[in-house]
Formats: sequence, C-alpha cells, structure tokens
Amino acid sequence: MGLRGSPSGVKGGWGSPHPRPHPHPSHRDGVRLVGFMVTSSTPTPTITINPTLMVGYVGVVVVLLLLLLLLLIFLVSITGADGLRVKEVVVPPHSSKGADVELKCLYELGEEQLYSVKWYKGYREFFRYVPVDSPPIQVFHLPGVNVDVDRSSSRRVVLREVSLRTSGRYKCEVSAEAPSFHTDFGTGELLVVHTPEDNPRITGTRPRYYVGDPVQVNCTSSPSKPAASLMWYINEKQADSKLLIDYAPVPTKEGLEKSILGLHFRATLEHLRSGRLVLRCSATIAAVYYRESTVRTRARLTERVWREAVWGRGGWWWGSGWGWLSSGSTPPPVTHTPGTITPANEVSQVCRYDVVSAMYTPPIS
Repeated sequence: MGLRGSPSGVKGGWGSPHPRPHPHPSHRDGVRLVGFMVTSSTPTPTITINPTLMVGYVGVVVVLLLLLLLLLIFLVSITGADGLRVKEVVVPPHSSKGADVELKCLYELGEEQLYSVKWYKGYREFFRYVPVDSPPIQVFHLPGVNVDVDRSSSRRVVLREVSLRTSGRYKCEVSAEAPSFHTDFGTGELLVVHTPEDNPRITGTRPRYYVGDPVQVNCTSSPSKPAASLMWYINEKQADSKLLIDYAPVPTKEGLEKSILGLHFRATLEHLRSGRLVLRCSATIAAVYYRESTVRTRARLTERVWREAVWGRGGWWWGSGWGWLSSGSTPPPVTHTPGTITPANEVSQVCRYDVVSAMYTPPIS
C-alpha cells in the first residue's frame, strides 16, 4: 500500500523537496505515531555567589549579635541593681602567729533569697553556709585553717590560732536562690607574722669616738617570718641610704629569717658636737611589730677641734669671769692651777647658744 502524496508541482506537498510540517504530529492520514522525544537547547541555570556580598552579610550578623550581647549586659546590670551583691570582704592584712582572725563577708540580697555562702583559701573550699540545710554550716579540712564553728555565721568566719600556713588569699562567694542563681564574690589577702622575741641587737660600737674615726656597726633582728625591716638613726636622724650596708636575710632551721643591716661612716664634728654619739636601730614588720635598740657612746675632741667647734660657731661666754667675746676675738688658752678642781668645770662654762656642750678635757700640766 502506498502513500498518497501531494499533486506534483504543488509547493509544500509530498513531492516537494521541502515538505511542510503537519500541524498534528500524532497522526497523518491514518498513520499514527507511537512515540516521540523532545530535546531542548536551553542551558541549565547555575547559581553564583558574590564573595563581597557574603562578607557583608556576615558582618551584619556579627554586628547584630554584638548589639544583642550589649543589650543583654545592660538588662542584667539593671536587674542586678536590686539583686545580690557582695559589698566588701574584710580580711585583716596582717596578724600575729597564734591570734584569732575574723573574716567578714558583707553582702546585700535585695529582692533575692540566699542560697549559699562559701569561703575559699586559694582554690580550696573550707567553709559553706546553706540556710536550708541542717546544720547550715559545713567545714572542710584544710591545713592551717581552723574554723571556730560556734563563732561563725553566714556573714563571718572566725579562724582560731592562726599559723604561718594560714597566710594566703581568701574568697567569699555568695549565691542566690532560683531562678536567677546569681553569684558574686570578693577577695582579701592575709599575712600571718611570726614576730621576733627580742629587740634588735647592735654590735661593733666603741666606748668613745674621735673626729675622723670610722663607725662600723651592725644591727641584727631576732628570727621572724617574714624578715624584719631594719633602719638606722644617727643622733635621732635617719641615716642616709648611702651609709647603709644591706645584707641578705639569714634563714634559721625553724624556717624563720634574721635581718642584718650595717652602718658605715666616718665620725665628723657634726656627729660629735653634742659630746656623744647616739646610734639607734629599729625593727618593724608591717603594722604588727616595732622594736628598737639604742647605744650612746662618748665623743672626744682634741683641743684644736674643740676650739673650732666652739669658737668657729660665733659668740660665746668664756671663763669664770663670764666675759663676752665676739666671733672675731681670740679665746684665751685654757689653764689649770695645780690643787684646784679640774679645768673641765672651767671649760664647761663655755657654751654657745646653739651648742649643747663641748666635752673637751684639756691635758693637765
């Protein structure tokens, strides 16, 4: 069976070299097309991300998170104004060995309820107060920390007979009940001092000094912990630091330390003008210990130095006649008549208004 085509010569017919497509591809003059496939030349769409825009989006998110955090902090600060707050933790900065020490935790609850109060030495808890527990106080063993339970409460802790091991940093931590469970804390430092049992000891002094003599003395404290701070005084004036020799603390077998401070200088007329040289050494440890020792030695002046000490300072009274001599006059020599009282009596009458005494004993002829 053949197919009928278009009449010959008709454009677009079956006999045409350019057949005209049928408007209904599913059938054509009784011929049925069983199936067909459609292909498309349209490309598949792709998604591209601009890195610059992505960085901008991330920056906006970070800024929003920071604003949210600041808002949260602000809200917490507002709500915490009427809530729990530790005002002050009172820890004595120093205490003597063997004494009792009171630690105070001053706090405000505001509108919140107390959940617990905890005390720490360093990172170790040694005291806990929980009002709903029975008993409310719990004590945990810690070397050097002996709690007096009967004298302790939610706002204070009493430590009995403190020792060197009691020294350290103490923290009070206060927590509120649900739902906030807000917690605040404060800290304080305690130093327990083993004070010296005796006064500082002065060594190396002479019974008397002349102008030009070297003064080389040491001051040694009794054993203590920490080592005592020493200071020298010359004629009640604090010694210049250039005259001090600072030695390293000397440890003892008991774990204590002795301090040694040297004083080296050459005696001058100013040091000996009053007729004596006064050396004083003080020992201190913080605000819990202060002791001192004093040595008084006689000062001797040669006749020449003595005359300069008195005559070179201005007007003065001289001799038993109590005559006034100006600073430009020449003082008469000091004489001694055999059989009379020592000329020191005569010399002692020489006294300028700002010189205490000369303390010169002229040689007896």
